[in-house]
Amino acid sequence: MHRLPPIDQVDWSTLTCSCGNARHVPSALYGLCSTDLSTAEQSYWNLEDHVVEHGQLFTAAEPIAEIIVALWPHATYQALLANLLYQIGSAASGCSDSLSVRCLERVLSAYHDLLSRESLDPEWRESMSADYQDLQDQKIS
Repeated sequence: MHRLPPIDQVDWSTLTCSCGNARHVPSALYGLCSTDLSTAEQSYWNLEDHVVEHGQLFTAAEPIAEIIVALWPHATYQALLANLLYQIGSAASGCSDSLSVRCLERVLSAYHDLLSRESLDPEWRESMSADYQDLQDQKIS
C-alpha cells in the first residue's frame, strides 16, 4: 500500500500508548489495510491494546479517527476500522478530560465524513448511523 499523508504527518514518537512510545502505531495502521485477514486482525488488536486499552485512551488515539477516514477506501476489512473508531469514541464518551473531549470530537467528525460519502455501502451507513447516534447520546448525558 502506498504511504498516506495523514499517517506520515503525525510525529508518533511524541505520542503515548499503553507500552510507552507510539512509534509502532503507523505500521499497525497500515496493517489494517492488509488483504490478509490475519494481518489485519493482528493490527486491529495491536491498536486496540495500545491506544485504547481497557477503555483508557492514550494520546496516540487522538489522530486515528482522521486516519481511519483516509484508510477506509483502501481497507478490505472495513469492519476492523469501524470497530476501532467506535472503541475510541466509546472510551472518550462520558469523560470530560481534554484528551477524551478532543478524541470524541474527532470520532464524531470522522463518522460525519464517512456517512456523507455517497459511495458508503448501505449496510455500513445503517450500522455507522446507529453508532454515531449512540456516541452522540453518550456525549449529551
